[in-house]
Amino acid sequence: EAPYTTGWECLPSNGLNPGPRQGHSLVLFAERFLVLFGGGELFEYDLEGQLWRAVDSSVEDLSGDPLPVEMHQSMLLSTTMYVFGGQIASSSKPSAELWAVNLAPSDLRWPLLVLERKAGGSVPHNIAHGLRQCMPLVWKRVRPSATVDEPVSPEEEARGPMAPSGRYGHTAVVSQPVKDRILVFGGNDGQFCLNDLWEWDLQQQQWQLHQPGAAAVPPPRMHHTAVVHTTTDGTGELLVFGGARYLSGAFLNDLWSLDLGTLAW
Repeated sequence: EAPYTTGWECLPSNGLNPGPRQGHSLVLFAERFLVLFGGGELFEYDLEGQLWRAVDSSVEDLSGDPLPVEMHQSMLLSTTMYVFGGQIASSSKPSAELWAVNLAPSDLRWPLLVLERKAGGSVPHNIAHGLRQCMPLVWKRVRPSATVDEPVSPEEEARGPMAPSGRYGHTAVVSQPVKDRILVFGGNDGQFCLNDLWEWDLQQQQWQLHQPGAAAVPPPRMHHTAVVHTTTDGTGELLVFGGARYLSGAFLNDLWSLDLGTLAW
């Protein structure tokens, strides 16, 4: 039997290429489209048509576009892409904003493609791109903007943190085995590395900080990786590996598991 080998292939960059960049994010939608966000720009790559294009977008309440950020996190739940945190390009400060954009709006651009895809068919290249150029996608700010410069009232300070601080180099994943939620872990707030665990409940539309108590927790870190693993009992675990201790400059190679049923490390 021949040995198993792997090989890389550089895909064509036809169309409007997003250009060189780092600290961006990428999600796969409808098993066909790569959706790239970074620097305030939104691009898609059609894996079948092998073509890049810029995606027009607007904001629901006209309160300003998503900040041009890097080292943020993007997640996909059903047809909605969420973007949290990142380092603001213009000021190098951390962002605490959570944004959402529906990749399958009701104007039938994306839903038609998804239905065709599920039916085993394919959409002609020119028709597919014509459909998605009908109307811009619409961003929605999921939580109010919060930056490290905002004053905190005595009442808010006594109540404790109600939302995660601005951060970059963190991880954020969608955790569905128990309920629809986003889990944010670690990162850097512009001064220190963090090891706090926050949950955004997609039904209640609320943040919750999960305190570990006296139990062991991962040391503070940034630029680590995290992935959700569904276990045999149906609850799952969040696996976190590596990262960097910003102040000491030390890299980490430890692997941690968070039980998604009990939220215990």
